[in-house]
Amino acid sequence: MDGDRVNFSQRFLALMALGYLIAVGISALAVWWTTAPVLQDWQDRTIREQAEAHANSVRIILQEMGLKTQILATNNDIVKVTIGDEEDLARASDQVRSFTALDDVVSVNIFDFSGRLLLREADFTQDDPRFTSLDHARLARNLLEEPEPTYRFAFRPGEGEDDNHFLIAQPIRQNGLVEGVLVTEASADMSRVFATKVSVGTAGMATQFQHDLLFDASVQNTISARVPDTDFYVVFRADRDLAAAAGDGLVDTVLYAVGVFLVIPFCVTAIAGLRSLVAPHRALEESQAALKSNQKKLSELADIAERSNDVIIATDLQGRMTWVNRAFEDVTGFAPDDVLGQTPGEVLQGPDTDRAETRKIGAALDARRPIRVELLNYTKSGRPYWNAISISPQVDEEGNTYGFVAISADVTEKREAHNRILEAKAQVEHQANHDPLTGLPNRRALDVELEKLRQGDIARVLVRIDLDHFKTVNDTLGHAAGDHVLTVVSDLLRSRMSSDDLVARVGGDEFVLLMGEATSMDTAMALVEELLVDIRKDIEFEGKACRIGASFGVASTENGLIGNSDLLLGADAALYEAKDKGRNRVVAYTKTLHDEVVASRVVAKDVERGILRREFEPFFQPQLSTADFSIVGVETLARWRHPQRGVLGPESFMQYVDQLSVAGDLDALVMESGLEAMSTLNKTGRAVPKISFNVDSKRFEEPDLPELIHQTSFEGTKVSFEVLESVLVEEQSDLFNANVELLRALGFGIEIDDFGSGHASIVGLTRLAPDTMKIDKELVLPIVESVAARRLVSAVVEIGQALGIEITAEGVESAAHATMLCNAGCHALQGFFFAPPMALQDLMDFIDAHDPEAVAREIAFSSNRGSSHGQNGDWTSISA
Repeated sequence: MDGDRVNFSQRFLALMALGYLIAVGISALAVWWTTAPVLQDWQDRTIREQAEAHANSVRIILQEMGLKTQILATNNDIVKVTIGDEEDLARASDQVRSFTALDDVVSVNIFDFSGRLLLREADFTQDDPRFTSLDHARLARNLLEEPEPTYRFAFRPGEGEDDNHFLIAQPIRQNGLVEGVLVTEASADMSRVFATKVSVGTAGMATQFQHDLLFDASVQNTISARVPDTDFYVVFRADRDLAAAAGDGLVDTVLYAVGVFLVIPFCVTAIAGLRSLVAPHRALEESQAALKSNQKKLSELADIAERSNDVIIATDLQGRMTWVNRAFEDVTGFAPDDVLGQTPGEVLQGPDTDRAETRKIGAALDARRPIRVELLNYTKSGRPYWNAISISPQVDEEGNTYGFVAISADVTEKREAHNRILEAKAQVEHQANHDPLTGLPNRRALDVELEKLRQGDIARVLVRIDLDHFKTVNDTLGHAAGDHVLTVVSDLLRSRMSSDDLVARVGGDEFVLLMGEATSMDTAMALVEELLVDIRKDIEFEGKACRIGASFGVASTENGLIGNSDLLLGADAALYEAKDKGRNRVVAYTKTLHDEVVASRVVAKDVERGILRREFEPFFQPQLSTADFSIVGVETLARWRHPQRGVLGPESFMQYVDQLSVAGDLDALVMESGLEAMSTLNKTGRAVPKISFNVDSKRFEEPDLPELIHQTSFEGTKVSFEVLESVLVEEQSDLFNANVELLRALGFGIEIDDFGSGHASIVGLTRLAPDTMKIDKELVLPIVESVAARRLVSAVVEIGQALGIEITAEGVESAAHATMLCNAGCHALQGFFFAPPMALQDLMDFIDAHDPEAVAREIAFSSNRGSSHGQNGDWTSISA
């Protein structure tokens, strides 16, 4: 028996020892199997939350970029350029150039509604751009193809976090319609986004292509988050070694804890088991199960809480803090010993904390229910910061609440970014709808009111005002005086209007008054007459009197001539009538004026259809050499071959071409047909040495002019472009000068047309250095009778000879004209004496019949006959 007892005891103790070892091993294995996926899930969830937070941060940066470009896209000069207003290209270019000077802006491109590039500016002090011109154009076209375009982004990664490039495409709108696209390339330093690295992986950004092709979560342990409203991602590569190391550490801790805590129970059980096996054995099993469960829960919760980037606070039922994690000290600056035993309100809240929110928290705690709020708290140093706080009650196994857990995150940057966005939106909205000089509503604000007006049927009155002699003030006293005048007039208009009226500045010296619903036409006319008197009064500026006047156009829907949708057009027509009658007067829109407007619209539409149907064609007027009267060139002039009215000259259609802003289309049509005519002449052996085209100077400021140049180059006949004399007194843009030089380098000629018709600038003539200078016919026609006219022409010829410029005289209508101009030193002559402008077939007949010697004899005969009657053809003797 004793032997059996010993053996039993040994076997019992051996089994107990084996059980001990097995219990420790199983505990470790169970901890590993259960914690490994939990740690990995925790790591993935942490990375995913961090990726989404970083993606939102990137989105905020993009929104800031988008707001910058939106401010530029709503600039009045930019909008005017996209709708074809060439006069504003220089100002738009200045706006864009100022924008590209910003640190993060690389380049800016402006496209019209068809995707055609209008303007490009680049800051070459920046790093090389990541996007090509094709990328800019493609993004613009994609935006234009959208039914309701807002804005789009594209992304190209750099070599580091501070070298990322974005394309931002903003629609350019006019009257609610998309007229073009502003595409900006900007560099962005993302180091501030990724400055706070998570301790469980590394972060970066990737395009859609990189994300789909290179990142595989199952292979590379990557987790990504799409940046909202874009097609690129924030990508985190998880460091699985961290999770594995954490699991190994947890297993070691559990092995040590289980090993220590199980020794005593196993020893007690072993001793007691010699007397009683069943009861102690059952107690030991229950103790082991409880111990393993508690250890596992406590270890997991403690590890997660300590590693969390969010602040975690545990309190008792009275709200006193019983535990805080490491992030609490990092965020608030308070050590645990400083705050335990106090409530969070006593430690963190300050003078600007919202008391209504704190009362909500108190009510939730009393009701033992969870609550989520955003609250302004203060750090130990007194710095305020915004917290997103989530508070939940802690419940034991029996359902009793024994405390609360609060989890909070710092959302200060998020709120500040949101506030900046709201402020920027308000600023953009105000700038977009108000004139910066006078503070009055601008054209955009007026358009909004007119759109509302179109939806109603209540009779309204609208007044268009244009200041007279304002340019004189600017030219004589300077722009500061002009700005002062505009401010005074704006204050005057504002003071005379009621709260129901709208006063808007819609242009440089143009204003619009939209009268309230209670204002009749008679009342408006009486008010306008008073304003006319007030505006005529001298305005003092720096001791000098600024004298201006005003022309008023008044339109109303009371008489039924027009509806509310045509009020502005009616007032415009009345204003033009006031200017035509001598300015400084008030003109109302009447039935007679209405009939004229309707007729003008018919002609304008007819002109537009005529261009589309290619009814406009080139006529050619020959230019003859003064040396031997051979044909040295032809000037191309536009004529309209109207289906019912026959061939019409420019006086019948040019005003409508300008109103419709289709001068560029007309020039292109005439140029294309003119070059085809030259090709026909060359093929038939009637080659003309030179053909010249009248081109608006604004055409030289178009970005696509180099492409047009290559398309119009023509072998066998020199092509020249004629621009008006006004370019010599106007300040030309860099793009104008660059395109002129490009034309000249490619063999094209540059000519000044109608020289002497305005205020020619010798400095401007020297700067432009044209090949040919054409004397205006208004100077040529009177030279036969006027000594002063002959002297003036002599002066022009001497200027051209001094500068090495060839001289062509227009308006040669007699042999006397030809003789005098030859003797004066002109190189070529043009006028009805030789031939009128003619169609291609007539030009071919003229070339075939032209006999230079016969022309010379006719001029000599007419000149001699004139001398016999007292009209000496010699230039010198007549002008003496």
